[in-house]
Amino acid sequence: MTEIKPLTEDMIPAAASLERECLDTAWSERAIREFLASETAVYLYAERDGRLCGVISASVVCGEAEIENLAVAPWARRSGVASALVGSITGTADKVFLLVRRDNGGARAFYQAAGFTENGIRRGFYGGTDAIFMEMRNGEK
Repeated sequence: MTEIKPLTEDMIPAAASLERECLDTAWSERAIREFLASETAVYLYAERDGRLCGVISASVVCGEAEIENLAVAPWARRSGVASALVGSITGTADKVFLLVRRDNGGARAFYQAAGFTENGIRRGFYGGTDAIFMEMRNGEK
């Protein structure tokens, strides 16, 4: 069973390591600590059988959430971990949005299946690669 928990100080090194393993835009331990210092920050991790298997970070303000990063360990992919993490964020806000690389078809398909719609493009956002703006309004899944 997958458990979703708030990130604690002792989990920051493992979270940063997982992000580095999975993301081109991974945050350092320092960046995670700085993010957590914000009153709008939500950083959750997923654990299965005592092992870290995923992380998600989001900023939540006035009923809106922006997903910053989502990473799932390769051994835990396609097992519901990402859905559980995203659900933990979408359940806290009326509107949730994010940016995803235009060339990341797997992530785009995942978010669309979760109820997000593509609503715009930010040209060159990822070092020359376009970002797709996606959003979901709670209750419109």
